[in-house]
Amino acid sequence: MEVTAGVGGIASGAPVLVGSVVGIAVSTVLEGAKTAVNTCGVYQVAKANVAITQGARLYWDAGNSNFTNVATGNIFAGIAYEAELQAATTVNIKLGCNGSSFAPATTLAAIKPTTDLTAIGGTFASLAEARTAVNTLATETEARLDAIETRLDALLTALKGANVIASA
Repeated sequence: MEVTAGVGGIASGAPVLVGSVVGIAVSTVLEGAKTAVNTCGVYQVAKANVAITQGARLYWDAGNSNFTNVATGNIFAGIAYEAELQAATTVNIKLGCNGSSFAPATTLAAIKPTTDLTAIGGTFASLAEARTAVNTLATETEARLDAIETRLDALLTALKGANVIASA
């Protein structure tokens, strides 16, 4: 995605919010200039003074200019690629790839302990059991989507290399 820098410009590696999508600036540009913003991939970013577990959902906290595991008032950005201690000042984040690879987990609280969730494997005796099943399914789905994305990137590269399609 490409954006035009606002007041003060954009630094390379800086988080950039475009609508509801968080990305990382590819280059440093002055106000009014354009830069590419990566919305997919793994990046080292500033984090809040909180401990982060591997796989935790991370949110952009614009007020503090860092990433946190606190959802309230912040914008979902991706998942923690690795765990980090509270004292660490950075965390590796796997961006949400324009949101296509991640579905918000806001509906999990609504699952009742005896809800029939046959679509993901059956009836669960507890909310914890249901959450575990949903999280496992989400992890497996993410891995499958990553594999598809890798294959599509390779196919597009091959098609561009053979001049079957134009490069963007």
